[in-house]
Amino acid sequence: MGMYHGEDSGHLMVHCNNKVMLIDFGVKDSKNYSFFLDQELFELQLMRNNGSFSYDLRHNEDVDTPHNRRRESDKKTTRWRLIAAGIFIVIFAIAGIFAYSNRPAKKQAILELLAAGQWSTTEISLFRNGQQWIASYRADNQVQTQTITSLHPIEAKGLTLRPGDRFAARYQPDRPDILHILWSEPAAETLAHFQTQVMSFHARKNPELSPQQVGCQVRLAYSLEGMDGLGYLMAQNRKDTPKYNRNSYLRMTRSTEFRQGNKDCL
Repeated sequence: MGMYHGEDSGHLMVHCNNKVMLIDFGVKDSKNYSFFLDQELFELQLMRNNGSFSYDLRHNEDVDTPHNRRRESDKKTTRWRLIAAGIFIVIFAIAGIFAYSNRPAKKQAILELLAAGQWSTTEISLFRNGQQWIASYRADNQVQTQTITSLHPIEAKGLTLRPGDRFAARYQPDRPDILHILWSEPAAETLAHFQTQVMSFHARKNPELSPQQVGCQVRLAYSLEGMDGLGYLMAQNRKDTPKYNRNSYLRMTRSTEFRQGNKDCL
């Protein structure tokens, strides 16, 4: 078992064998939780004192469960004490490492190296918690979650996300909480979702095109410009956005490569 509790965000996650047992967001005060593991009841207590947290995980051996009844007969309590001790050791170790390494300058340096292609790759899956988007991903066989602070790379293109959309990402093995999302590298299903949005928009703006021509031009734009190509098609009537606007749309569609490829669409 393992636990992550964000020092700044307060996000809390308890996991066991790569399975999330408990997740909560913005936990910045004392709080109690309970959850079942293999029909065993556990109680986790978060205690805040003078701005810092201490943690207490207990296995409830008094509640009436089949396992507890059997435990009374065979006295198998040592295993759970060892698990609890291991969790405390991991918590204190993570807290010490996090306090030392979570310096803003170092975090920014790691993000710059991730953007340059360093370290490990993973894939994020997005879900919503109220108005917030959360990225869930695996880092060294452990589940991590992180709140997305900006969707500008997608929203600037005029595209809409949905829960379950997936993207490639990078992380530093020693700091898996620092995540660089590769918004230009969506998973196949997510890309198809975006292309469908662009096809619908492109067809409305160009009613003279057949559905086959619309689909062909959208795929052509992506093959030439990647996700930016989809953004240019979505911006064919915009004038007030810096990167995705009618001028960028015209530059792409009037390029030699696009006009050559468009011949196969007609």
